[in-house]
Amino acid sequence: MLKFKLYRIFLYFKHLAYYYKLTNQYRKEIIKKTRGNDKILNNRQISEIQLFYSKFGFNKINTLWHEFYYSSNKIYSVKYIPEDIFHAVISNRFNEMRQWPSLLDKNLLYELFRDYKQPDVVLRNINSFFYVGNKIVSKEDAIKRIASEQSQMIIKPSIESGNGSGIIVFSSNAGNISYNGLSIKDFLNSYKKDFIIQKLVHQHENLKKLNESSLNTLRVLSYLNQDGVNILSIILRIGKKGSFTDNCSTGGIACGLSDIGLLKKYGFLNDGTVRTATDNGCKLENTQVPSFELVKEQIKEMHLLIPYFRIVSWDIGIDTTGTPVLIEYNTYHQDITIHQLANGPLFGRFTEEILLHK
Repeated sequence: MLKFKLYRIFLYFKHLAYYYKLTNQYRKEIIKKTRGNDKILNNRQISEIQLFYSKFGFNKINTLWHEFYYSSNKIYSVKYIPEDIFHAVISNRFNEMRQWPSLLDKNLLYELFRDYKQPDVVLRNINSFFYVGNKIVSKEDAIKRIASEQSQMIIKPSIESGNGSGIIVFSSNAGNISYNGLSIKDFLNSYKKDFIIQKLVHQHENLKKLNESSLNTLRVLSYLNQDGVNILSIILRIGKKGSFTDNCSTGGIACGLSDIGLLKKYGFLNDGTVRTATDNGCKLENTQVPSFELVKEQIKEMHLLIPYFRIVSWDIGIDTTGTPVLIEYNTYHQDITIHQLANGPLFGRFTEEILLHK
């Protein structure tokens, strides 16, 4: 009995330390983003925001996030979700931490979502075992498989590649990798274990024209409650010119969409800078995202396969035929800033429901 009580105390302090770590991390980020900016929230608005959140047990919340979003997109609302509250409180209430990172391993996506299109796999490494298809192969055979591939490939860590870290586009040429001239063996050794190599997805012309160096993906936020799966927010991420990733943390643009899948007039950089066109001068407004309704239908189906996670961010590409391609899903590194810049308050009509949940 004593051991059990001590274990409960240990878990409590572990959770408390995790909460303060995340809270401090995100508060430092918003202070940095708003440093030197003119204050545009008046005392009445600040009081409204504080009063709204106090109803849900959040007293004296930091209103810098409201300030940041309002100053950038000119949309005022008490319902913006501060990042410290989302990551330190809400995410833990709705998503089972015990399932991280097992269900988020990109190598397992092909089993979890086998009925949905994903990038073609060249090679997988799971816990140091090399897989071609569903068969374990030797390292020598893994090297031969890569050397035989004629198309461009992408390698990424399978368990953690937040913000595009560790992702490299490469090709094989006579046993050498076209990335820093490494041999295939040395290239694989640099990743050690738990990674995946896929063929590049060739995207639809409507998205390619926005930036051809990156796969420009839809980031879709979905929420599972007793009534089913609800789509909360959809944005298109467009890579920076010359970049092969579309992450906003590396200079990409986030643009919201209309109800019929047309890009809105304004896109946003991660620091709140407003853009009306991509780096190559392509206007954002009214660009049609193909298969928009099909994407929403498939996400509603896929989310039901992972009910351990109730708030999920999905990355979906659209190939040359207009077919949605599942790239990955996220329950830990969910960048809510880009949603709220582009589309306003994160949870919309579900805000009170989600904030009330314990």
